[in-house]
Amino acid sequence: MALKEGKKLVNLKSSVADNIGVPKFPTTNVAAEISTPIAEAITAFRKVAESDAAVQFKTSFNETSTNHYLDLKNKFEFDPDGMKNAVDAYSKTTIANTPLVYREYTSNILAQKNLANLNYASTNFKNLNTQKAIEGFVSSRTDHENLFSSNMDNILNDGDAGWFTMNTYFANTTMKNLNEIYGTAEDNLVNTNRYKGTTLKKNLENDLTNVEVLRVVNVMKQLTNDNNKGTALVYLNDYAANKDSKAISDNLFENPKDVNNPIYQKYKAHIGNEFNRKDIVKKALDLYENYNGDKIKNMMLAKKTYDLSGLQEPGAVLNVVNFEDAKNSNPSKYVTDNFPGIKATQFNEAVGIVQTHIQTQELVSDAKNGKAIKFIDETQKDNFAKAILANNGINDENITDVTNPKFAEAMSLLKSYNITPDAVIKRLNTKVNVDYNEQGQVEIYRENLALYKYMQGLYPNMTIDNAFIYEEGLNMGATAVSDNKVLAAKLNNIAKDTDKYKETKITIDQNLSTNANEVVDAFSSVISNLDINTDSWWAKKFFLSEKNQYTDLFHNSGTTLLPSRASTLLTEDVKAKWLEATVAQLTHLNGIKNFDITTNEGKKLFRHAALKGLDVLKDQGFSGTKFSGNGSIKMVNKAYEDTIGFQGQGFENSIIAQGNYLMNTLSDAEQKERFGIKESKAFPIIGKTTIEANNINDIIKTEIDNGFQNTIIEFAGTYNKYGQPNYHLKINHNNTLINLTEGDNYFDPTGFAGVNQITGKSGNRKQLINTLAEEKYSKFMDTHGHLLDGDSGMEAFAKNVIF
Repeated sequence: MALKEGKKLVNLKSSVADNIGVPKFPTTNVAAEISTPIAEAITAFRKVAESDAAVQFKTSFNETSTNHYLDLKNKFEFDPDGMKNAVDAYSKTTIANTPLVYREYTSNILAQKNLANLNYASTNFKNLNTQKAIEGFVSSRTDHENLFSSNMDNILNDGDAGWFTMNTYFANTTMKNLNEIYGTAEDNLVNTNRYKGTTLKKNLENDLTNVEVLRVVNVMKQLTNDNNKGTALVYLNDYAANKDSKAISDNLFENPKDVNNPIYQKYKAHIGNEFNRKDIVKKALDLYENYNGDKIKNMMLAKKTYDLSGLQEPGAVLNVVNFEDAKNSNPSKYVTDNFPGIKATQFNEAVGIVQTHIQTQELVSDAKNGKAIKFIDETQKDNFAKAILANNGINDENITDVTNPKFAEAMSLLKSYNITPDAVIKRLNTKVNVDYNEQGQVEIYRENLALYKYMQGLYPNMTIDNAFIYEEGLNMGATAVSDNKVLAAKLNNIAKDTDKYKETKITIDQNLSTNANEVVDAFSSVISNLDINTDSWWAKKFFLSEKNQYTDLFHNSGTTLLPSRASTLLTEDVKAKWLEATVAQLTHLNGIKNFDITTNEGKKLFRHAALKGLDVLKDQGFSGTKFSGNGSIKMVNKAYEDTIGFQGQGFENSIIAQGNYLMNTLSDAEQKERFGIKESKAFPIIGKTTIEANNINDIIKTEIDNGFQNTIIEFAGTYNKYGQPNYHLKINHNNTLINLTEGDNYFDPTGFAGVNQITGKSGNRKQLINTLAEEKYSKFMDTHGHLLDGDSGMEAFAKNVIF
């Protein structure tokens, strides 16, 4: 029922409103209720994320740093200075690259690892030095005892010497030697807490007993020689009673102050002790009885004199090769076993020779293992060279065989120490002022010339007394002259009339110097006519059956249709070589006549000589290479294409492999130094510019795409064990030279250095090209030969195209 107008409104209580379903407004803030748990959730999430990031960083850091520090332990196991530098550098670099939030943690961990590694290297270094010092002390004691015994035998075998000489030697030499040995041991071992003083004292007492036993026994031997065994035993009996009639006395010292030698004072106290004397007498008697038993047998053997010098020749018992790789390491035993009945005076000389050979072979072993060698004098260096030659079977008979792989191996090792063996110098200085028409003289000259040429490649500054006649031989192309009579005539012209020959050569040099423009024009004309870039013009090659004998001197890249000038680059050293060879040829061709290059006759003769000079360059191993670093063809000695010539996909892969090798083996700092640096393109750190090494693989790929325009492959100046040239690979990257190989890491894309020696086939570029051309021609004839129907003209045409 509706309310009547004018009736009073009734206010309902909240409870009533509830009862009838009227909603009431909330008394709290909904946003406040929601925001609190969200903020707490976000905070909790952030804490979890930060914790996870910290754990991930610490785990990665600990793993990486642990591996690095383990590597440093292996690398600097005995080198605390190297370890300190390494850990300092690593710590600084690591901390600098660590986010600020983790630097405190990183610094703390690295400090602990640095300390552990330094302690490790220091302890190992100390222990190693301690071991060496103790071994040196033990060795010095043994060597002293052997030396003393040997000298006692020498005195005994000298008919003019006797027990007085023995005692004089004992007082003035033996006492000083022992003082030096034990004084050094006390300073170096005991005072540094590396050896117990009580142990050193026992060592000295033992050595004093031993030298006294040897002295007493040798006195007894001398008395036996003079009289009989009975006299010697009477002497020993008196010695046991402390009544030594042949005792060491103060008046034996040449310098009165040496009486105060502490070792001598200990010696007197030692033998004065009754217990020590009893031990000495017992040992002396045993040695003396053995001596008498052996003496009868030895008297049956006549003493011999050996040719110790001749026995050091190849194949003889004293040749240095007998001591290679630590064989026969005991000098005294080796001499005793191999020289029965040797005189005492020669025994020491032979022992000295053997000892020197053993020490020399130790140096050779170190050298083969890549260790640095420091020679104490020229004699040791000469012995080192002789040992290397001997170990490789090189002697006077075969020293000129430069095709022997062992010779190349020996010379490669010697070259690494810049040693020229005297045996080579001696051979090259063979007398040259002879009549080369005499039987065998030309053959000797050819052998020596081959050796000289080989050695000049290794040692450009090598000094040889007879260098003139070898240089003239190379310049006149002696190795290419097959007729011995022709070569003999030319050599006689040089050797027998050297002054006249030199005078003629000087006159020609002066004429050429005065007319330098004519010389340049003549050379340019020769190059323009013979450069392969001109001669390989396809039309000429296609229609004519002629081949250029100078192909290997130039390179067939950059051929154009109508070339107007030669494109092969001749460097200054090549020009000098060519001019030198040309002048030598010109001297022979011109004889004693006046020469003038400005005349037609002179130009013609010069051109003839220049062509012969090119033959000389070919003979000396010059040829063209495209691997010059700037896209030009350059004539060099022992060009890569001529001696190896391996290119194509395998060649590219080998360069990529070398880049990967460097990326995997060089540290980041080493890569920056080797490859250069650039600004990093990675996500930047605010306020910091990151510098990184150039990516060598990217550089190599760019170089491959550019057709190796900036690649350099050059002769390293050494040869491998097969006698083939070694090469280094470089890239000219933005005018910065990057060495992809250096040192003894050579570039060998074939992976088969020495394949020529294995197969017995020549592997030079020219023969390889001919072989491949023959294979292509055979395949062509197999497929299309029937179409030519036996037409010899057409077959010749096809061969010209393929070849």
